[in-house]
Amino acid sequence: MRSILKYIALVIPFICIFFLISCTHQQESVQVEMPTKKEKKLKPLPGFLQQRIAGVDGVDYARYRKALQQALEDRAANREKTDIPVWKSVGPENIGGRITDLAIHPADEETIYVAGASGGVFKLTEMGENMTPIFDEQMSLSIGDIAIAPSNKEVLYVGTGEANAGGGSITYDGVGLFKSKDAGDTWTHIGLEKTRNIGRIVVDPKDADRVYVAAMGSLFKDNPERGIFRSVDGGENWEHVLGITDSTGCIDLLVHPTQPNILYASMWERVRRPDRRKYGGASSGLYRSKDGGTTWEPMTNGLPTSDLGRIGITQCKSQPNILYAIFADESGDFKGIFKTVNGGKKWFQVYDRQLFNMYASYGWWFGNIRVDPHDPDVIYALGLDVYKSEDGGLSWKNMSQIKVHYDQHAMHILESNPQILLLGNDGGLYLSENGGEEWLHYPYLPITQFYTCRFHPNDPNQIFGGSQDNGVLHGFSVKDNQWKMMYDGDGMEVLIDPNNPDLVYASYQYGTFSRSMDGGKTFADATWGISEDDPTNWNTPVVMDPINTEVLYYGTNRLYRSNNGAASWQSISPPFTKLYKSNGSVVTSAIVYGTLTTIAIAPSNSQIIYIGTDDGQVFATFDGGQNWEDIGATLPDKWVSRIIVDPFQPSRVYIAFSGYREGDEGAYLFQTDNRGKSWKNITANLPKAPLNDLLIDPAQASQLYIATDVGVYYGNVQEQKWHLLGKGLPIVPVTDMDLHKASRQLAAATYGRSIYRLDLAK
Repeated sequence: MRSILKYIALVIPFICIFFLISCTHQQESVQVEMPTKKEKKLKPLPGFLQQRIAGVDGVDYARYRKALQQALEDRAANREKTDIPVWKSVGPENIGGRITDLAIHPADEETIYVAGASGGVFKLTEMGENMTPIFDEQMSLSIGDIAIAPSNKEVLYVGTGEANAGGGSITYDGVGLFKSKDAGDTWTHIGLEKTRNIGRIVVDPKDADRVYVAAMGSLFKDNPERGIFRSVDGGENWEHVLGITDSTGCIDLLVHPTQPNILYASMWERVRRPDRRKYGGASSGLYRSKDGGTTWEPMTNGLPTSDLGRIGITQCKSQPNILYAIFADESGDFKGIFKTVNGGKKWFQVYDRQLFNMYASYGWWFGNIRVDPHDPDVIYALGLDVYKSEDGGLSWKNMSQIKVHYDQHAMHILESNPQILLLGNDGGLYLSENGGEEWLHYPYLPITQFYTCRFHPNDPNQIFGGSQDNGVLHGFSVKDNQWKMMYDGDGMEVLIDPNNPDLVYASYQYGTFSRSMDGGKTFADATWGISEDDPTNWNTPVVMDPINTEVLYYGTNRLYRSNNGAASWQSISPPFTKLYKSNGSVVTSAIVYGTLTTIAIAPSNSQIIYIGTDDGQVFATFDGGQNWEDIGATLPDKWVSRIIVDPFQPSRVYIAFSGYREGDEGAYLFQTDNRGKSWKNITANLPKAPLNDLLIDPAQASQLYIATDVGVYYGNVQEQKWHLLGKGLPIVPVTDMDLHKASRQLAAATYGRSIYRLDLAK
């Protein structure tokens, strides 16, 4: 994995123009050519994210909030029942996942609060010996920041909505700000729900009720609820004290440790659409307030004023006139580190790209900097790796190398002993007791973000799954902390041949696909015959024929079939998506994606195949690929997330859609009983949130399980009334499911809380 990421760090600057589209949000869409296979392996393009923003105008958040509220009420109702099964978390805990922030109160340095990107808030006591999730009963587990009031360690503020912009991986919007007055035992929602993503929260060091919130706003559309908000009454009321444009938010914020009327803010212009992305602009920059946030002035003396992207800031507590700022440019490359010794009156550059690009060309993904509270010359820059300077920023040393996971997002330096560092990144939580020379990984956090999950065909205690930035994993549901990576990258699909479990297939982002003949110990490329010019989805669909396991199907913009266990492939279809004309030539379009997202083979007849695409196309063949029919004309023009075929009636098909458009009713679920000649909407009472997976119970063909962004629902398709399945699963996106038929165990891959299992036999 690390060799791949190092390779990315070296080569991606040369192709970054291919995926960072620099255009203002007023401009016309940029025309983008489809990537070659070599390029798409390297580029962190927005595949999973694109699935949820199918409409140009973004998500209908009022409907989404209603979906979250419905999910919360469904869970409350199920908790009172004693006759329903309970979801059990089966790990992994030892792998970790993305952390967005860390908080420790100086008066209680044995207690750590950890914010998961999409996994909620965990409270670790005795420096991590005990771990407890403390935010699971809330509507959103997507966390942007957490802050403890310096004057009262019992008062906590949590901002929902991850403010990191996202590349190939998803970042979820939140529902505003929450407050606890009892160190996280209970929470109250205190507003700002339209801010969507919160980059930072700071509390007046002398007044726990005086709070400032850095809001980034919606990632998917322009909205005015971004910038800086202030409350002087603990969140009862809010003032919007700094707003620049409806596409410019605040990503970082500081309050002076002894003069709380002085604040510093980092403003970031950020626009994302299905067809373009702009992570910087003229309205980005650093600001200062001298009157408690009532008025603000830009700081430009000595700072760059053009080609500005994300900016992080830090202040030395013992010498607060010394501050540092780390800059990215609009494309995401590292721009430099700047310093002031007079509280921001004048800045000067202390470091640029003399030795290396700290950001590896995607600085919009991290962009934080920290300074020792006692020694202003000791600084840590958080980028792809952790970098340390002991001479005020003139020279830097890589402190992570192969010791910690890549992609750094959070760091806390203990005030009582600055040699003790806590680090949060895409791989979880790390501890150093010697200033970053050595690191210990905390193996206690079940926050892995999974795309897929699969049971071992002969052993329901063995589970496999593809995970965000942590590869394809293999573990045991009875041994939470013994999961291991078997295939690196952003792990996606994993398939195990039920007739020969030593034959394992695995993939990572953009269609890299390999085969193992020894149970996953070693892998070799298995894409011979698939054109490198074909576009492939971030999570490329690969399925095994349910009748003949030697036969596999792989989706690019067309469908490929292998008759020999992925030794070779042949195309069995024309290009399907709207990007292509009938003669196969590319249609000029701003839509980057023109790929298959789901493949379904009829369990009772392998000649019947259905496919869905990211641009709303649905096709079927009833003769093994010789002829194809468009069966999606009357279906929503959205991302097709899953198609499944009834195991006993090949003419009965279910299809799920994901993504929102302006003015529609959210995600949809449809059924056909005549091979797609006509469709019936069976969404009924499902929460209006994205649908990610469908599963038919082979023991009860009328029973359908539905994985959504707010949990798992089930019901009898004849009744068309859906119910929340089980209890004990927090409101977290469920991206995939698998059923072990013999044991009646159902696995759910969550995006942020690892894998859960439910015993359907009970």
